[in-house]
Amino acid sequence: MNKRVRFYPEHHFREQAERVYQRHRNRILATFPQAEIHHIGSTAVEGSLTKGDVDLQVRIREEQFLPCKGFLLHHYSINTGSTQTHDFCAFETNHEIAVGIQLTVKNSSSDFFFKMTRFFVENPAYTQDYNQLKKDYDGADMEDYLQAKAAFLTRMQTSEKYKQLLCKLDLYQKVKFVEGENFVTIEETKHLTTEELPELIHHLAEDPILKKVNHLSIVVKHPYSSSIEECMKKHGFSHHDTMITVKKDLAYHQKRDCPFTFKSLPEISEEAFILTWERCMSGSLNSPSYLNMKEQMGSIKKEIGPAYEQSCKIAYEGDQPAGVVIPHIEEGTKVEGRLFYFGMMPEARGKGKGALLHYEALTILKDEFKALYNVGGTSIHNIPMQKVFLRNGCEEEERNSVYRRSMEG
Repeated sequence: MNKRVRFYPEHHFREQAERVYQRHRNRILATFPQAEIHHIGSTAVEGSLTKGDVDLQVRIREEQFLPCKGFLLHHYSINTGSTQTHDFCAFETNHEIAVGIQLTVKNSSSDFFFKMTRFFVENPAYTQDYNQLKKDYDGADMEDYLQAKAAFLTRMQTSEKYKQLLCKLDLYQKVKFVEGENFVTIEETKHLTTEELPELIHHLAEDPILKKVNHLSIVVKHPYSSSIEECMKKHGFSHHDTMITVKKDLAYHQKRDCPFTFKSLPEISEEAFILTWERCMSGSLNSPSYLNMKEQMGSIKKEIGPAYEQSCKIAYEGDQPAGVVIPHIEEGTKVEGRLFYFGMMPEARGKGKGALLHYEALTILKDEFKALYNVGGTSIHNIPMQKVFLRNGCEEEERNSVYRRSMEG
């Protein structure tokens, strides 16, 4: 008997689908932090009809394809109904809910799943047309539906709107997106040409997904032309701060006697960590954050991933909190150490202890997180922090201006 296909409103599965997606995403990122993972398919598109399964695309560099494929084979079954190639492999599992994982080499001929999902998200009219096709085949033979689906998607991919989306996403691939609880920051725009940067600014300002983000920031290498500043203003971005980026090779960083002891989550409660962190942030010379503390914590969990508990550390002098450090390995790398945050309690400032805490944070990055180098940054207005960097052997790499557009307040 031929298999019949049935469809249901996406919102029936939304919470479960997101939970399942995050669980499998975290599992993969724990071993392959450099992977780029997307929730794809109909459960990722609001208002769509779906069979109720959850799909992920794992984008990986070519040299990591075979190691990642081997890892996935330990946790999932090969999807025997799908073609396997040198740059694509499909996996599946069916515990709580049916899950499909599409492993692709970045920028290969198979690297299109997240683009198609993005197209449906940005073009509700196409989603409605796709829904109508699904309604027409609801309860029908699966093979008949798959043939009709293939024809629909082929027409979609040859449309002018889809070609425009591909141009935008190709530009997005040249920069770095940092996504937090309610913000998105675009970094590494220095790789763009003088023609591409204004084009990027326009796309970011008009992007229907990014219009839902409360705080959107663009980091631009300093100095830049007056035409870029005018382009920023034209699209609703205003200058927020100028940041100094520093770097230190940790190969010759030596461990020293340390006056601090450290406790991480869950040795301390998340509530205690947040309260201490909030006190450390008070009176900072950096530009004030637009996130409340709950949102700050959410950003840590999202950016650092499941290893965030190891990263969230309170430094103590005796039994009294002296500061907070949040060391981690930058996503997409294995050896770039960063400090999501570093700061002293107000009563511990002005006593030379900030440099000691920063030095120990670099030691933690090297010894505990196995970082080979550290990249850090601070506001051009934060002179004390700049002195700490200089004292601990960090060298200035570049200066960047931060432009921001906020959709609230």
